[in-house]
Amino acid sequence: MPFVLFSACAWSQTQLATVSGSINDPSGAVISEATIAIVNQSTGVKREMRTRATGDYRFAGL
Repeated sequence: MPFVLFSACAWSQTQLATVSGSINDPSGAVISEATIAIVNQSTGVKREMRTRATGDYRFAGL
């Protein structure tokens, strides 16, 4: 009596993005506490944050 075993595997693929950078004035000095906003044009969802003391920002999980 033959025995056959089938196994199926499925992986969910989620693609997330990260946007990061730094804000500087024309002289090159960092701008801390600047408000940064990013908007998903398809859904209208908006995320905001402030830059760190170093002028850096990072939006993760987009």
